[in-house]
Amino acid sequence: MNKNFFVFAFLFLCSIQFMLAQTQTVSGNVVDAENNMPLPGVNIIEKGTNNGVSSDFDGNFTIEIEEGSILQFSMVGFVTQEIEPDGAELQIQLAPDTEALDEVVVTALGIKRSEKALGVFLNRSWRR
Repeated sequence: MNKNFFVFAFLFLCSIQFMLAQTQTVSGNVVDAENNMPLPGVNIIEKGTNNGVSSDFDGNFTIEIEEGSILQFSMVGFVTQEIEPDGAELQIQLAPDTEALDEVVVTALGIKRSEKALGVFLNRSWRR
């Protein structure tokens, strides 16, 4: 009885390891598709989770994800890509998004006119 219990417990503990999600480490480099320059600050996120990293100054990244997950690569001014990694080393090329650059709006809200401005000074002295 005691021997059977230990055999059962050993098999149970071994099977738990296979039931847990298996992870893989994915690393790579992110570059601009037009000139192959490294892109620092690209957000790399495991889709559907909060697991994510940013690329470093040379465009390199390393992330640990569950097997079968999809990675999202996004950066302002570039088209977002979704890739299912098939190997451990990735070379990602992000294409510029010209449509997103047209959406920038510049406003002058919050700028106050100074009393010391040259135009105000001339207008006051001319009235005297």
